[in-house]
Amino acid sequence: MKYTVTVPPTKEQGSYKTTVTGSSTQTYRQEALQDYNSCRAHDGLQAITRMPAGTTYTPMYEYEIQGWYGDSWEMVTTEGTRKEAKEQIKCYRENEQRAFRIVRVPA
Repeated sequence: MKYTVTVPPTKEQGSYKTTVTGSSTQTYRQEALQDYNSCRAHDGLQAITRMPAGTTYTPMYEYEIQGWYGDSWEMVTTEGTRKEAKEQIKCYRENEQRAFRIVRVPA
């Protein structure tokens, strides 16, 4: 799953925003810390061991359009926002005679 990490400004550095996913070797929080320390190193600052207070981790989602194909729901396409998914599902419903639905899934 993807997360948007937002770090508030500190005395040493301005605000910072990144997207992380984590992996089999490190958590998304560890990846965020590594990324933030890389940014700090670029500015000539020392690495830190904890993210600054006020850091937020917001999960990111996608919206799947699924169609009913006889015996099961199948993913037809994916959109980044619910608004885009609603626009797309309207097109599918106009052109195909089957049931469609929108499902929010982790990005």
